Parts: sequence; structure tokens; C-alpha cells
Amino acid sequence: MKLHQIIFAGELKLLLRSRTQITALLLFIGLGAFSVYYGHSEIGKQQDRLRSVGDTLEKKKLQYLEAFKADTSTAAGKYAYEAAALPSLARFSYNFLASNPPAALAALSLGQRDLYPYYYILNAQNLYAQTLKGDINNPFKLSAGNFDLAFVFVYLLPLLIIALSFDVLSLEQDQGTLSLLQTSSFPLKKIIAQKIRFRCLLVLLLVLVLSAAAFLACGPGLQLAQSLGWLLVLFAYTGLWFSILYLIISFKMNTSLNAISSIGVWICLLIVVPALINLLVAGGQKQQSSRLAGLMRSRNMPEKEEAMRGALNHFYSYYPALKPADTAKTPFFYFQGYSAFLMTEQLKSKVLVDELYHAVKERNRKVSYFNLVSPAVHTQELLNALSGTDMDRELQFKQAIEKYHRQIFWFSNRALFANRMLTKADYAAEPRFEFKPPTLSAGTLFLGLFQLLGSGICLLLWAGKNFSVAFKEDQ
Repeated sequence: MKLHQIIFAGELKLLLRSRTQITALLLFIGLGAFSVYYGHSEIGKQQDRLRSVGDTLEKKKLQYLEAFKADTSTAAGKYAYEAAALPSLARFSYNFLASNPPAALAALSLGQRDLYPYYYILNAQNLYAQTLKGDINNPFKLSAGNFDLAFVFVYLLPLLIIALSFDVLSLEQDQGTLSLLQTSSFPLKKIIAQKIRFRCLLVLLLVLVLSAAAFLACGPGLQLAQSLGWLLVLFAYTGLWFSILYLIISFKMNTSLNAISSIGVWICLLIVVPALINLLVAGGQKQQSSRLAGLMRSRNMPEKEEAMRGALNHFYSYYPALKPADTAKTPFFYFQGYSAFLMTEQLKSKVLVDELYHAVKERNRKVSYFNLVSPAVHTQELLNALSGTDMDRELQFKQAIEKYHRQIFWFSNRALFANRMLTKADYAAEPRFEFKPPTLSAGTLFLGLFQLLGSGICLLLWAGKNFSVAFKEDQ
């Protein structure tokens, strides 16, 4: 009978007799199942909210179109018609929806979706007063407040691995059976390796089962490449943690020291190291917050002719084709002045916002330098990217909103600066939001897997060297 068959059969019997390990496994399965439910519940709420908001705005649009048929001989009919036809009114009362719909795997790793709005209701007011709720933080903070499946795998899976593996060798020492194993025809190093392999296969099976259940809950929209990428990342992360435990075991410490060392590594890799890296790369964040605070307030200007003409002249420097030959005041003059003021102020604000987005990208780039010493954050980032909940998608969403808002501004202001009323044709040609979110490239995924697997292999080699030295000394 082969060694792995003997070891696996014995380890399975021991596992079934151990109430502690069975309890740990059942608890992990229960927490994993709840996390799947929680993630899909949160995404379901978001989808319901998007449908509700979309339906409300569509009904509002129909009301505006019906207003062109209103009887203007009545006060109510005249009010409805003017609200739809006057660009000075429609620019701030007629709203548009810009949404970031969840990707197929979003329920498994909520990522940024719980930190930032996934939709905006926009009009021709200043964009940043409508959308900028504060500076965008580095995804380092992740979604630790959400009990999604990614949280279970990144934070709790290592604890399960520790509980199953920390005493693989020290227990034999404590029970006095180590000498018996050393007299076996099989090298002790191989016996310990097979014990670890049994536990690794058991944990990988749990990861596969929980992930498969989550995939089924995602529905038909899930692509095979996404699910395979998810599993590969988790398998690599699991292998890395077993390599860490194998290395700790190789020092042949007693059970207590093994437990303390394992928990200490967990604390360092999941709490201390991410916090330290965050401090290193988050410089200047408070200064950005103070500079951007003013962009979140509504804009006001004096309702005086001089102020309006100044705003219009500034506006025409950007859009000279709109400058009329006749500068005499029209019924829309003051409305044009305020719209011109909003646009020029937004163009000034865009410089600061672009600096913010650039700073976020720079922080992301700097964080990537520490992937080897922060595998938990790296794994979370890969899972977020596969799930479409990472910071790159959030930034792309913001950029798509900026492009869309320019179209929204001109929807009503094109008629306003032409000194004409809006028509049904204008509403029929209203802009529609287009957003093609980025996907995780195969190169980035393979690089992430290479880093996780490479770290695990290096630790295994180190552990193998420790075992060789230790067993020679015992002999």
C-alpha cells in the first residue's frame, strides 16, 4: 500500500474522531454559506434599487413628453408645458441615471461597491457637487466590513488551516510517538509532507464546494474564465498558507509555540503589514480632502448683469462658436450666465479631481510593490478585480460619468444658448449612459498567481532544508 494511501486513511480516521476539527470545519462551512447568502442579498438590494430608480426616471420622462400635449390655457397645463419646454427649468429638474451594474461575481467580493455609490442621478448642475462625496481611498481598506465570500477565504481560511495543521509534528512529540514514526520504513519528512498534503486537499475541496455553490447562485451570466480565475487565485492563496504552516512546523517547536507563531504570522500578514503599507502610501490624503471639500458645495453667483457678462465672456473663451453676434440681453440672459458660470467652475475643478484620480492610481501602483509581503491584500485585490468591484472599475465609472455629464449639460443648454425652447425631438435624442467596465487581463492574473505560487515554493524549499538539517541532527 502506498504511503499517501496509508497516511490519508489514518488522517481521515483521526479527523472524524476529533470533535474540535469537525466543529471547525462545520463552522467554516456555515460561515461560508452565510457569506454567499449575504453577498447575494446585498447585490440583490442594489439591483432592486437600480430597477426602482430607473423605472421612476422613465416615468418622469413620459410625464415630460406628455407635457407637450398639455392644455396651456389652464394654469396646470401651462406649468407642465413650461417645465418641459423651458431649458432654464429642465436643465436642473430633468434627471438622468448613470449606473454601475454589478458584475457576475460581485456578490462574492463586494469590494468598492459598499464604499462608493453604484449609481448617480444627474442633471446640468455642477458634476462634482452631485458626485464627489469625498476623496477616493486606496482599496487597501478593502471591504473588511462586509462578510462576503472573499472575506471568509482571505481572513478566515488561514485560521482554519492553522487549526488543522499547526500540531501535525508537535502532537507526535507531545504524545511520544515521534520515535515510532522515525523507525518507519518511510522517511519522516515524507510522512509529515503527506499529512500536510491531506489537509491541503481537504481545504481545497472546501474552497471548491463553497465556490461552486456561489457560482450557481450567480446565475447564467457567469463566464467560465471568471470562475476559473477565482479558483486559481484561491488555490494559490491556500497553497501559500500551507507552505507557511509547513515552514513553522519545520522548526520542530512544541505545540504552544507552533500555535503562537501561526497566529502571529496571521496577525502580521492580515493586519500589521497592510496597516504599515497603508501608512507608507497614503501620504497627502488629508491635504487632498481639504482641497476637494469645496468642490462638493453648490455654486452661487451674484445675480447682477456685470457678473453674468463676466461668466459668459469666460465661457465663450472655451466655446467661441457659441458667442452671439448680438450681445444684447435676451429673456434667457441670466440663465445663460449661470450655466456658463457652472461650466467654467467645473472645468477649473476638473484639474483638482484629475490630480486626485492620478494620486489614487499612483497609490495603487505603489501598493503593488508590496504584493510579496502582503499576500492577503494582493489576493483580495485579485478577487475584487475578477468580481468587477476593484478600484480600477470605480475610476473607469467616474470617468464615464464625466463624459456623460458633458452630454447632459448640453442637452438643455444647447437650446438655452440658442435662445429657443426644448422640443419633443430634443427629449427623443437625449443622451444615454454608456459604460464598458474593464476586466482583469490574463497577464495581470498570471502575474498575481506567479507571485503567490512563487512565495509558496520558496517557503517550501526553506522548510525542506530545515527538515533535512533537523532529522540529520536527530540521527
